[in-house]
Amino acid sequence: MGKSERDAVRSQVPRILAHFLKLAYSPAQDPRFSWMSSIVDARAQLIDKLSLSLRHDLDEALPRLYAAARKQTGLGPQQYGERGAAASLPMECPFIVDQILGEDWYPEPSNRAQSGEAG
Repeated sequence: MGKSERDAVRSQVPRILAHFLKLAYSPAQDPRFSWMSSIVDARAQLIDKLSLSLRHDLDEALPRLYAAARKQTGLGPQQYGERGAAASLPMECPFIVDQILGEDWYPEPSNRAQSGEAG
């Protein structure tokens, strides 16, 4: 496994996870298709680099990559007064690698996001 390929894979996963979290937990509606478009782009770049050894590395690195994505994602809602959305982000990754790689899989909005609650 080459370091540049591993780094390329590891850079796309937090991007996907951040948009998954936004889709699932943000009450915002307007940027949803933009987030999905970014996921499509990141998945294409990820799949292009993925090998069996990189898939194994991804399985092992997922908790750490998720923590980084969660931290970054939590800043956005707070900036726009959506503290409830930021606080509702799960501490542990609610997504699996197959969902990250799944061509047409996107998380459904949580009940909190659907109701537009802010804390």
